[in-house]
Amino acid sequence: MKRNAFAGTGKVFHFTFRQLLKSKANRRSLLVMLLIALISVPALSLIRGGSNGGGSDTFLIDNQTTLSLSGLAGRLEEEGVGTMQEASADLRDKADLRITDSPDGLIVTQLTGSAYGSVSYAAQITAQFLKEQQLLAAGLSEAAVNVLAYYPDTYIMTDEEYAEFSREKADDPSGSSITDDPAGPAEEDEGFDQGSYMVQLGLSVLLMMVSILSVSFVIRAVVEEKQSKLVDLLLVSVEPGALLLGKVLASLLYALLYYVVLIGGMLISRTVSGLFMDTSGTENYLTNILKLDLGPDVLAVLLITSLLGFLAFGILGGICGAGCSSIEDSGGAMSLCMLLIMAGYMVSIFATAGGLTHGNAAKAFSIIPVISMFSAPTLYMYGKVGFGPVAIGWAVQLFFILLLTLLAAKVYSGLIIYKGKRLSLGNILRMARGKEVRV
Repeated sequence: MKRNAFAGTGKVFHFTFRQLLKSKANRRSLLVMLLIALISVPALSLIRGGSNGGGSDTFLIDNQTTLSLSGLAGRLEEEGVGTMQEASADLRDKADLRITDSPDGLIVTQLTGSAYGSVSYAAQITAQFLKEQQLLAAGLSEAAVNVLAYYPDTYIMTDEEYAEFSREKADDPSGSSITDDPAGPAEEDEGFDQGSYMVQLGLSVLLMMVSILSVSFVIRAVVEEKQSKLVDLLLVSVEPGALLLGKVLASLLYALLYYVVLIGGMLISRTVSGLFMDTSGTENYLTNILKLDLGPDVLAVLLITSLLGFLAFGILGGICGAGCSSIEDSGGAMSLCMLLIMAGYMVSIFATAGGLTHGNAAKAFSIIPVISMFSAPTLYMYGKVGFGPVAIGWAVQLFFILLLTLLAAKVYSGLIIYKGKRLSLGNILRMARGKEVRV
């Protein structure tokens, strides 16, 4: 590769980014995304049981039993739901929750709020708190209550397995308990974890959307310039490799701008909506996000891994787009990138849902190109892989980016002046090897 193979990348970057900003269709889509973000919090609050006015997160509880609720307020605050107040006689008809006796035990009745709102979550916490208090009142120890109150599993074992468990317990009384797996310690984090699954799902959706947007911007910019003959003028002052790399970087930045607008709009919506309506129904989501261990190392892994993935998809999209002669052909160029993006997205989601994100599988998902972009950040965040596999994944991604860059520098000058039927990736590779292209 020539030393100046990418001379002029900055010029192409600035030109392409300005063109994207000037596009009326792009400006309209940005406005629509901002409007969606601005109404997101009010809409979610109404769906989850928010009400107009007040904005209070204090729950009134009508306790019609002799059981003390001391400690429940602290539990509700710990869970990020709100605070509580026992309803006096004149406020019982306004209570959010009612606790009553029945032949079957204590019953917590939800009186206000949506079935999916914060009141419902407060009812669940209250019911769990009451169950613990009943067990403590019956004379059980706190250790026993911690087991019985949370529905322990029942284990089935052979005589040999139980004998082995008993020997281990005798050797180390503090090391294991009957609530541990008697057949032996299972591999850590094995099985389905709803918390990590929801984080993986949200992150994968975001990465997938940014990838699709950036690739579509790259392909459209390449094809439109070919149709307008503008590319012939650009080749006079810049190298072919710079022409592609500048477009990829500009399109990626513009795609990220969409999500800056989306997140910024949601923050504004949350701040303004809290002034005139109850947004407590959305606080559980925000609280769960804030509880994540997003240290500098996690943020660095997320940023570097995702940017390398975006760059690889963008270069591949630019190469495939250069083989098109019209906008109508761009759908075929997009299909290969879409297939790879969806493959990485689906593998990361199903692997997490199936409990396959541990051990050697987690290391593989952190290294394999395409999949690592979606899986490595959450696997590292939850401690299922160390920094080593993530760094190897970066090296592999950089290797494939280098291969794509070499391919682009070799064939892009021929592709952007090509007119005719869309060239497949196979034909583009044949062109790179100097062989005849079969159209």
